[in-house]
Amino acid sequence: MGLNRISRAKRDQTWREDVITTGISRVEGIAVDWIAGNLYWTDHGFNLIEISRLNGAYRSVVISEGLDQPRAIAVHPQKGYLFWTEWGQNPCIGRSRLDGSDQVTLVSSGITWPNGISIDYEENTLYWCDARTDKIERINLETGESREIVLSMANVDLFSVAVFGPYIYWSDRAHSNGSIRRGLKTDPSEAVTMRSGLGVNLKDVTVFTRGREKGTNPCARSNGGCQQLCFHLGSGRRTCSCAHGRLAEDGFACERYEGYLLYSERTILKSIHLSDENDLNSPVQPFENPAFFKNVITLAFDYSQETAGANRIFFSDVHFGNIQMINDDWTGRSIIAESKWIPY
Repeated sequence: MGLNRISRAKRDQTWREDVITTGISRVEGIAVDWIAGNLYWTDHGFNLIEISRLNGAYRSVVISEGLDQPRAIAVHPQKGYLFWTEWGQNPCIGRSRLDGSDQVTLVSSGITWPNGISIDYEENTLYWCDARTDKIERINLETGESREIVLSMANVDLFSVAVFGPYIYWSDRAHSNGSIRRGLKTDPSEAVTMRSGLGVNLKDVTVFTRGREKGTNPCARSNGGCQQLCFHLGSGRRTCSCAHGRLAEDGFACERYEGYLLYSERTILKSIHLSDENDLNSPVQPFENPAFFKNVITLAFDYSQETAGANRIFFSDVHFGNIQMINDDWTGRSIIAESKWIPY
């Protein structure tokens, strides 16, 4: 994340892939909806919560208004909930449906630097740690009630928390020169130090086990019938959404927009809506390929298809010294004119 990208890798580190490489500022939290196959993240710098498929496809903004320095994030795919913390002028813990709808504030008092959050899926509670109040607390994740202080300590630096089975796990960068600790949910006062001497670079902790990813929802099978994104809204309800294009009348497919504004950033082609500046999702999927794009400086468009097929984009690249053509579904690239001079 320090390189402004989100990556995925195999557990044995034999394979690694960057899934989000552009348009992010400071990603502070990541969560996976393992049933629908969606990836969520908070962007602390741009004040956004975004989503994509696990491979980075169909990137879309879920929440863009009202956020102030979003940090940690967690999802409950079975119940259709999204949770996050904010560090801004009014620190809080928020909740919405997985598509960003039905936003509510669960905690807004007695909270300052809510670092990590974790869901106890078995007991229907939400845990968080606060780096300023030096506490780990929990609430009922549906009602926001039954708030309890689980652990209160002094001279600590709580960065993250994870809950699984009968235990709470947390990272403390002040204890024993950076340690990972474990305690019982019922009484964590007799904590066990699992690792120490990890230093100030100690950050997040998360539980990795197949037993945690249980349950199902309407998005589990064939992406809920949705062409691009499927969101479980709780109680067996689901809705489809389009990261690029607009939702068709059937509620499943995605249709192309009649028009959009295309622009280049040297090595990538992007688009924005012509009249709705508040819609931060791209009308068409951005396209980046260093083998084709090095310094794109001018664009032209041949609009020939209204609903199906592809339209043609023409562009000049002064690095290669040529004019190229590509379809707006990013297929069929070809060079239609080349310069005789040596490119720089």
